[in-house]
Amino acid sequence: MMAWYIAYCNARAEAAAAARLTELGFQTLYLHYAATTRHARKTRHVIRPLYPRYIFVGLSPTQGLYSVNSAQGVSQVLKVGEAPVEVPAAVMGELFAKGDAAGLVSGIDEPAKRRLFKTRQRIRVDIGPFLGFIGQVESDSGKEVRVWLEILKRRTLVTLGPEGLSPIDAARLP
Repeated sequence: MMAWYIAYCNARAEAAAAARLTELGFQTLYLHYAATTRHARKTRHVIRPLYPRYIFVGLSPTQGLYSVNSAQGVSQVLKVGEAPVEVPAAVMGELFAKGDAAGLVSGIDEPAKRRLFKTRQRIRVDIGPFLGFIGQVESDSGKEVRVWLEILKRRTLVTLGPEGLSPIDAARLP
């Protein structure tokens, strides 16, 4: 019977850690997906981990955790107190069903960066600590909006998520 554990990897070393552990004779599950990125007018196709910095490692009763902890790319096996956390078989079944034999998960699209607001547009904050404040958009990257708010008679630049903002009609301003 195979026992499954969670290995916490070094930053951006999930694929290397999974490959090294496979070379050492361990069974691994590294779930990842294909994404497209654009930077400086160049489009690249990259592989991103579904669970950044985590891979799953299967051990037979004859294998020990010491080799997993000392493998290149692995920081440590997750523990609660002194005991390593064993992943239940039902959870591992669901994880294996997410990806193909190589761990590639299909059908995952990263959220599109949609710019909802224009520079200098007036907005109202609908959620969070700035609820009810009215401001002016400085920039909108799609994932976050930089807004000038008037707080205690001073203009303050804050960064907010676009989901908590709504445009206001200039005709309705007091």
